[in-house]
Amino acid sequence: MRNIAMRNCEFMRMMRKYQLYSDAKLRKHANDANGYEIFMNDIVYKELSYKITGICYKVHKSMGRFCREKQYADKLESLLKKEGVNCQREIEIEGLDKDSPRGNRADFLIEQKMILDVKAKKFVTKEDYYQMQRYLRFANLRLGLIVNFRNTYLKPKRVLNSLAKVLEADTDKHQNSQHSHIY
Repeated sequence: MRNIAMRNCEFMRMMRKYQLYSDAKLRKHANDANGYEIFMNDIVYKELSYKITGICYKVHKSMGRFCREKQYADKLESLLKKEGVNCQREIEIEGLDKDSPRGNRADFLIEQKMILDVKAKKFVTKEDYYQMQRYLRFANLRLGLIVNFRNTYLKPKRVLNSLAKVLEADTDKHQNSQHSHIY
């Protein structure tokens, strides 16, 4: 009797877990600390980040994992230009926003939409994430990629700026309120 009850309990847990993943259209994002819900299809710059990640894999495969950061960035820049991706290297964030402090220099600004930060060290630290958050906040961009080429297996890290979306939405509302009047 006890075995049947245990199996029934496991079955119910499994069904609840399945139901959570199959029925829910909205899910919490792991990086979202403010409790906002996003749709799973709302991946920020999905095609662009997929393309950039593929180019990073090509660089990692061709150069290995024991080069310097500048060498990876040089190869990455040549492949980005070859693929027709609009990118700027060693971009000063102050040039994007006049209110930002000096000294914030991102490795790549891609398509005026995202920042790519190239690393060649044993592991990515919290300070690297904080640095990317600072870049995104001052540039008012939504997505940043941190790519550490020293890893055996390349794992690009996506960093999201939830404040940029709010700022974009506010400007859209402000523009719409100026141009459209409902009587």
